[in-house]
Amino acid sequence: MLGEILPQETWRFALLFVRISVMVSLFPNIGQSFVLPRIRFLLAFFIVLILLPVIGDKLPPQPENFDRLFLMVINEALIGVLIGTVARFASSAFIYTGSFFALLVGMSNAALFNPLQAQQSVLPAIFLNLLSVTALFVTDLHHIIFLALADSYTIFVPGDLPFPAGDFSQVVLDIFTKSFALGFQIAAPFFIISVLFYALMGVLARLMPQMQVFFIALPLQLILGFLLLAISISLMVKIFLQHFQELMTTFLSNT
Repeated sequence: MLGEILPQETWRFALLFVRISVMVSLFPNIGQSFVLPRIRFLLAFFIVLILLPVIGDKLPPQPENFDRLFLMVINEALIGVLIGTVARFASSAFIYTGSFFALLVGMSNAALFNPLQAQQSVLPAIFLNLLSVTALFVTDLHHIIFLALADSYTIFVPGDLPFPAGDFSQVVLDIFTKSFALGFQIAAPFFIISVLFYALMGVLARLMPQMQVFFIALPLQLILGFLLLAISISLMVKIFLQHFQELMTTFLSNT
């Protein structure tokens, strides 16, 4: 009796762990290189322990055919890649906004190491990235990620083969497009102010050729940019949180 139960429970745990571990390794901030691999492993391990009694009945039995077993494991890993990639792209909208802002206010050369992205980023992008992470945890919106983990087993039933690779690429492309477009839309006021400001400086340079417009324009450009950022930062965060929630609810079951 015990010899029949243990292999099935081990199989269910392993099948759960494949999808969860891949998703955790790709999640924004949690999956970055500054988080130790053993921390990500323990997080995935405890999530599996929590989910196993809840969704264990939805998992298929261990197949006797090794080829099908291998395909099921690969299928679960690809589903984990899909959800983790969507979460990462959904959280990247603010990074694009920060890059646009830095370009428009003349801070595109102020680059530092961004620990959340493990690469060089401009200073405003780092600030907005840290702000987005803080907002996600303060508003408890990170809970939706863990809800998506559980509900993904209702939307993507384990054992359903083959994996829809065409739909996968289309979903990832749509999420990336929406995130980039949202980053551009949030930065739209800065584009408008920048165009008006440069037009005004051009008129001033024509009216007063002897004035050193460049030395006047640069500090004014920085002041106006940060003033507009201070005025609109709360609305920007609200729009970002709505965007993140909308994208992640794609993986929530309505049942």
